[in-house]
Amino acid sequence: DRIDPKHQAQACQWIEELMGIKINNKLPPKFSTIDENEEKDFMDPEQANIAQEMAMEAHSSQSLSPSPSTDLEEDDTGDFYDKLKDGIILCKLLNKISPGICKGYKRSRVAFVQRANLTIFIEGCRKLGVSEIDIMDTNDLFERQRLSSVLKTIFAISAKAKEMDDFDGPTIGFKYAAKNERRFSENTMKKTKTVTPFMTRPANAMDRKMVDNYGVIKI
Repeated sequence: DRIDPKHQAQACQWIEELMGIKINNKLPPKFSTIDENEEKDFMDPEQANIAQEMAMEAHSSQSLSPSPSTDLEEDDTGDFYDKLKDGIILCKLLNKISPGICKGYKRSRVAFVQRANLTIFIEGCRKLGVSEIDIMDTNDLFERQRLSSVLKTIFAISAKAKEMDDFDGPTIGFKYAAKNERRFSENTMKKTKTVTPFMTRPANAMDRKMVDNYGVIKI
């Protein structure tokens, strides 16, 4: 499992801006990350220069901008995922997007209660309409089994927020692709039952010299 520091920074900044709190964006120790040089291998020179300028601008604005006010206790210890581990911030994040979607969570240092908070958050993601494949598991965060999955879930929450007409807050990432359901007439569906697949047709129905042993047409 690998973490993209830029994605973590985006997720952290979005949560801070949306909730008006300050979180430590520190990377987890002894964890594999995708570094800038590795990412530039997949960019052309122009894209790499643009990415570098954007990173410098973001760093400059972050150092000059005042810290947001917070209703949570500000603590510089631990990394970004330590701040999310008890589930409080994540539940409040969903409630900012859809008020009342997460209920019953509470602050505690007891592992059982923190896990219960994460379960409430995960259920809240489902209620919001986040795709199941984009929802993290409790152990992904609590046991640090897949921290990249935590970031994926945060970006997926933002994608769902973009679809909501009554949400006008900041977002990150892209929107979910629009659903494209195909509906066929009863007549068309009946025709499919009588069609013979190409490879099961009699040999004399086609010129065997035109295809190879796998049924691929020769050029």
